Amino acid sequence: MESHLDDLELVESIRSGSTHHFVILVERHQNRIFQFALALLRNRQDAEDVAQEVFIGAFRKLHSFEGRSSFFTWLRRLAYNASIDHLRKQKSRKSDLSTPDVSYLDASPSENPVSQLVERETVDAVRSAIDQLPEDQRAIVCMRDIDGMDYAEIASVLEIPIGTVRSRLHRARLELKNIFERAGLRAFMPCQEKDNR
Repeated sequence: MESHLDDLELVESIRSGSTHHFVILVERHQNRIFQFALALLRNRQDAEDVAQEVFIGAFRKLHSFEGRSSFFTWLRRLAYNASIDHLRKQKSRKSDLSTPDVSYLDASPSENPVSQLVERETVDAVRSAIDQLPEDQRAIVCMRDIDGMDYAEIASVLEIPIGTVRSRLHRARLELKNIFERAGLRAFMPCQEKDNR
């Protein structure tokens, strides 16, 4: 296969009839789209379903990709929309207190059992705090602090101005700080960023 082609070349090739090139795009981006959906949905099976839905939708909507952003940013936008739709459907279907799959924030292994326990508790505290955020705040925290996206890319995915990204992220971090304070976890409070990405 022509895996040396960049995303835009593959998109043009697919539009010209070489639909088999879509497999290359899926293989290239499926893990990052899955991880993105998993960070938002907090459930492995739901994230797999959404990721599959995203790629099916991307294939069907490929004609609407205008190239104003990278192909991956466009995919991530589809993943964001599909994840939010999934969460809304889930809320309307059930209000049970089932435990979500939180394996998306695994702690790094440590040799020392005490360190392992502290790491596990830290990860659990952060998971719990992120899970308490409203959808829009959780999405921005996941995009910025878990996925490492820059402000411009987040703005492109959410189709909002960069200033709005900054203010929503600030509000989300303040809410995380409040959650940590209420839980007595001052050591886990998020620090303010110094960069301007």
